[in-house]
Amino acid sequence: MIHLRGMQQEVKRQIKLVLVPGFSYLSLGAILEPLQTLKGLASEVELNIDIVSLSEHEVEATSGLSVNCSILLEECLQSINKNSQETVVFICCGLKMPHKLQTDLKKLLRVCNRNKVPIYGVGCAGWKMADAGIIANGCATVHWSTLAAFSERNQNITAIDALFINNNGITSSPGEATALD
Repeated sequence: MIHLRGMQQEVKRQIKLVLVPGFSYLSLGAILEPLQTLKGLASEVELNIDIVSLSEHEVEATSGLSVNCSILLEECLQSINKNSQETVVFICCGLKMPHKLQTDLKKLLRVCNRNKVPIYGVGCAGWKMADAGIIANGCATVHWSTLAAFSERNQNITAIDALFINNNGITSSPGEATALD
């Protein structure tokens, strides 16, 4: 999280908001709007927000509406490797995602984890982070309706019914509205 109390110097962050096909528009808005508000309220905070796609420039939400993404996976990976200390990644995805993109998402998550880039998972991202192995032997949360299945499938992860779980720089949240918090 970006803490503002007692801040004396400028904070610069590269925000990579990764949209996975089947994401929720509610999640997207719940991430973007508070960040835009922060940019307007805190002059010492510089946020550069890139909307990222794993494969194509347009990513379709569950609603059928599409978002045009400014950068693709490879450019995002290069930026993370170059600016890892300034980068924060948000993963916005639904439970069902195209199988062909799962390897790319795992690659992105592992690169972030290796470079100690904070990751914030929204929606069903907790499932994807578990699949990538980046929260093994730690704690995580997912939506209450799938928490029991998540716990059963990922026995090396302590599944907790909570709004947020931070596990060594990797934050999972159970649903769209919690991103506003």
